[in-house]
Amino acid sequence: MQITASPTSTSKLSLPTISILFLLRPIPALHVPCLRSHIVKMSGKYAFTKALKEVRFLFCQTSEQSAATRSFLTRAYPTMKKNNPTIPIMLRDAAGTQPKVYARYEFGKETSKSLDGLSDKQIEEAVTQLVKNDAQ
Repeated sequence: MQITASPTSTSKLSLPTISILFLLRPIPALHVPCLRSHIVKMSGKYAFTKALKEVRFLFCQTSEQSAATRSFLTRAYPTMKKNNPTIPIMLRDAAGTQPKVYARYEFGKETSKSLDGLSDKQIEEAVTQLVKNDAQ
């Protein structure tokens, strides 16, 4: 099928002819990245449950008891926030405060876990357990 301009126009194509030519043009193959890799990443250890409304970390700025909590937050906070941009992750530091994490779920249910004496990896496991489980 060949489309030509009308005999009255010399070099300009009419509007309907242009739109037909545009529709007949082959569409180039687009590279669409695989979304599965993003889904797998989001289902990782820092993907929060839908029922979770807020996460709060309490710790001391200087004590040795809170050193592992500070280390964990320095390493993991950017990833948690990137994977869950709409959920507030609050960091509350106050002198003499024992390290603890709170998770607030739907309907005002709240769960907490003491982080005192835990290593960085143990804190990661405790936080992962809180943010993945719905409050029961």
